[in-house]
Amino acid sequence: GSTLSGIAMYSHVAREQVKNSDNIHAEQSLNIMQKSAGDMVSKLSDIVWLINPQQDTISELFQRLEEYARQMTSVQNMQVVIDLPEDLSSVHIPLEARRNIYLFCKEAINNAAKYSQGTRIELQAKVDKGFIRFSVRDDGKGFDEITVKKGNGLENMKRRAEEIGATFKIGSRAQQGSNIEMLYKLTH
Repeated sequence: GSTLSGIAMYSHVAREQVKNSDNIHAEQSLNIMQKSAGDMVSKLSDIVWLINPQQDTISELFQRLEEYARQMTSVQNMQVVIDLPEDLSSVHIPLEARRNIYLFCKEAINNAAKYSQGTRIELQAKVDKGFIRFSVRDDGKGFDEITVKKGNGLENMKRRAEEIGATFKIGSRAQQGSNIEMLYKLTH
């Protein structure tokens, strides 16, 4: 809603700027509107995908995450590797858990693409003692876990894990990359 309100406001501002022949500022307003509209299309696409019951398998989740990872890493020329065992491909995940796992992994992918300076991102799901371990690993520069924990991204990931009763883990070493994990217990 706030994005649509912003677009409406900037369209009014742009109209006034055009009337006053303030083309430079009008172009800036139009660029903001274009970016906001593009963000809305992406968010709506995520919502439609998430609520579609035919998309509730781990395989479908990983296809969506792989698409996002490839898009995010294309500029950095990072390799995207998917590690999804066949026995997990058809496992179904409830809507709320799928939403949180998806957004958790998106945040981890985004952080790796923006900050790691690595050459590779690996998305993995595997069974681990009655849990499914979802992980996003990079081979980048790593980070100081204590300092980085202050950021919103990791707090959001921790909250997403807690919302579905999952455990959140991070691991990073200088020049050895990072590993962000969520351990989720499937309930049948």
